[in-house]
Order: sequence, then C-alpha cells, then structure tokens
Amino acid sequence: MRSPHLSIVVPTFNERENILELIRRLAVVLADKDYEVIVVDDDSPDGTWRVVEAAAEQDPRIRLNHRIGRKGLSSAVVDGCGVAQGQRIFVMDADLQHDEAIIPDMLIRLEEYEVVVATRHAEGGSVGVFAWYRQFISLVATWGVKLLLGVRVSDPMSGFFCLRRQVFDRVSSELRPRGFKILIEILWRAKIRNIGEIGFHFRARTAGESKLDS
Repeated sequence: MRSPHLSIVVPTFNERENILELIRRLAVVLADKDYEVIVVDDDSPDGTWRVVEAAAEQDPRIRLNHRIGRKGLSSAVVDGCGVAQGQRIFVMDADLQHDEAIIPDMLIRLEEYEVVVATRHAEGGSVGVFAWYRQFISLVATWGVKLLLGVRVSDPMSGFFCLRRQVFDRVSSELRPRGFKILIEILWRAKIRNIGEIGFHFRARTAGESKLDS
C-alpha cells in the first residue's frame, strides 16, 4: 500500500465522547488529502480504544496504538510519530479544542518552515474560555522557554503543531518524553530556528475532563 503524505497523531485518555467526532471532522477537512489518523490510547478506562478499534475496521486510514502499561501524553506523541508513515506529521488533542480547519493552512506553511505551531497568541488566535491558572502556567512556560532554552515561539505549551518527518527522525533517539509538552523538547533538541506560527481560537471542551493538573 502507498504510504500517506500526512499523518495525524492523536494521543488519547478517556476521550470516548470526542474521538469519533474528531475523526469525522478530519475527514471533512482533509477530504482531498492522502492522510492517516494514528490514535495512541493509554488503555482508557472509558474504552476509547474500543471505539477507535471499531472505527479502524471500517476505515483503513485510522490506526490504533493501544498502549498497556505505558502512560503519558508526551511519550504517546513520540510513539505515534515513530510509527507515522507520512512525510508531514501533525499532533493534536482529541478533546475538540484544537481547530482542525487550520490544518490545510499549516500544511502549506510547512513547505517553508521545519515546524509550524498553532498558537493562541498570534494574530487571529485567542485562549477562549481559559482558567486563570492555566493562563498563568502558559505565561510562565513561555517566559522560561525563551529565557532558558532560547526557543523563540509564542506558545511553547501548544499541543497542536506539525513538523517534517526528517525533523522527528533527527531527534527521535534523543527524546526523553515526560509530562505534557513534547513540543518544547523537539524544538530544543532539533535546534529549530525557522518556526512558523498560525493563530487559532482555543475552543472550550464540551465532553470529558482536562488532564492538566498541578
């Protein structure tokens, strides 16, 4: 089988109520694209993986990586990117807060940049209904990343980004994924300087619960 041009990696944990809607929306936005959706599920108690497994039986573009005994958002992203077949890799959440409609524009910008970040802080972007403590965490992280690591990006906490396959291959053996935000480590280890950004409106979650805690 011919490898898809575009891979979308979606880490999940208890996203049964959202994942099929995301897959449906991606099918609409990417109707003219050759793509695959890789769902990396950490053995969700709500059975998210069962829903994806059933969907994959009906659509060969959907792939399930059901992880047992391994947990963590960043490591799930790394595992998903590791098995991705596309030359362009996207990472996004399953909670429907990331605007899938900007993916085609991100793909275009990826022809110019090695990494393109969907940011809440660029022109056209907004944080939406965002709790004050999460805004504070984002602010502190942005300041720290710029000061300590020298990574110039307006939204280093973003979980919505895309990169060229060769960028991931260049750093995959060096990644030590912990916590939530793998983007920061990729940018730092790959020494990426030509980073593209595109603003997006961060939507409110309609189902499930945020995984972010102290």
